[in-house]
Amino acid sequence: MDKSPLTRLDWINNTIGPNRAQALADALKNNSTLTILELKITSIGDIGTLVLVEGLKTNSTLTKLMLHGNLIRETGARALAEMLKTNPTLNILDLGYNSIGHNGAQALAEGLKVNSTLTELMLQDNSIGETGARALAEALKTNLILTSLNVGYNSIGDKGAQALGMALKTNSTLVRLDLRYNSVGGCGAQVLAEALNTKSTLAMLDLGENRIRDSGAQALAEALKTNSTLTGLDLAHNWIGDNGAQALGMALKTNSTLTYLDLTQNLVEEYGAQALAEVLKTNTALATLALGRNSIGCNGAQELADALKSNSTLTELGLEANLIGDHGAQALAEALKNNSTLTLLTLRFNPIGENGSQALSEVLKTNLTVSIIGSKQPAQVTSIHPFADNMVHDGFADHFRILKAIARGDASKEIRNTLEYNYGWSERLLTPLGIYLEDNMAVRILCVLEEEAGKEIREWSEEDEEYSGRASLHVEHACRNLQVDEATIPDAVKSFK
Repeated sequence: MDKSPLTRLDWINNTIGPNRAQALADALKNNSTLTILELKITSIGDIGTLVLVEGLKTNSTLTKLMLHGNLIRETGARALAEMLKTNPTLNILDLGYNSIGHNGAQALAEGLKVNSTLTELMLQDNSIGETGARALAEALKTNLILTSLNVGYNSIGDKGAQALGMALKTNSTLVRLDLRYNSVGGCGAQVLAEALNTKSTLAMLDLGENRIRDSGAQALAEALKTNSTLTGLDLAHNWIGDNGAQALGMALKTNSTLTYLDLTQNLVEEYGAQALAEVLKTNTALATLALGRNSIGCNGAQELADALKSNSTLTELGLEANLIGDHGAQALAEALKNNSTLTLLTLRFNPIGENGSQALSEVLKTNLTVSIIGSKQPAQVTSIHPFADNMVHDGFADHFRILKAIARGDASKEIRNTLEYNYGWSERLLTPLGIYLEDNMAVRILCVLEEEAGKEIREWSEEDEEYSGRASLHVEHACRNLQVDEATIPDAVKSFK
């Protein structure tokens, strides 16, 4: 039996009642060995948090406290904020997926102003809003310890992002900032870019799932020309088109520190891919380029393939769902004959036929460095959920009987539930169904969805005219590639052709 002192305690997805919380708090008062306490999804709420904080007042060993998803609100946040003012050891505090609100964020911000130990604070999905972001920004102006702040999924908006950007102009310690899914637009991105132009210490900036568009990407690109600290930039799902991609490409001609760039699920087409490919011929820093779920096509893939012939630093290239056919796949395969640095190439959900697949298979016989995901791999579909999110066309027909059985129930609801968390789910569904399946099963599934699919696509398309053509593009490809009789297409879908 191991009698070594307990240094870590994990209690995950198991309810802690008042009695257990009190017993744990009592133990913490006298414990001198525990350094990590992880209480995730335990429903301790405010009452349990108050009890826990009482036990931590005299604890001098705990360095990491994880309270992820615990129904903690303003009262619990205030108690933790008071603890931050006096606790001498805590380095990491995870309060993600609670409901502390802007008042709770303000209280924590006050604690940060005097705290001298906390280096990581996670507050994602806490409804802190613009007001909470402003309070945290004020704390960052004087706090000299915090290195990582996660305020993703908090609806802070442009003004909240601007406040944080202004704080970064004087803050000299923050290394990572996560602003994912916060309704940040071009104005917020502009101020963040200005911060990167100063003596910023920021190494990783996550702006994924916002709406910075080309203007925001151009502002950030301008900052990258002089910034020498940022190594990772996540701009996935931001409505960035060729102009934004071209600006980023120009910036990478002089930037020598950025190693990770994520442009997944944007509006990048051939010319944007061409600009990025051109810079890959000379850039010696970028190791990961994620371009999945754009529309670069075969021409864009060929440009990138040409760059891979001389590039010796890129290790990961994501090109899933990009309308890349045989010619694009063959060009990539040809490039891989001599490239020995790329370790991962993602090509899932592309209309690659036998010729392209054969070329990729052949190159894998001699190139032992690269792994290719999505080149004629059989689908492992056992339920509607992985089917909806991970369809691969080769295995579809084999599993149609399973799908058909499920469709007799409420397949429409299941598919929607699977993807509703991701903005633009209709595009993700129509893409593999309409473009990458080589039999008429695609239309049968669209028929199952009927009016519900049409309603979802309409709502999604009407949000922005830039996206309105994407659904019709996918249905058009479906009809062409599958040689579909239009009489079989439900009206809800036909209206987008």
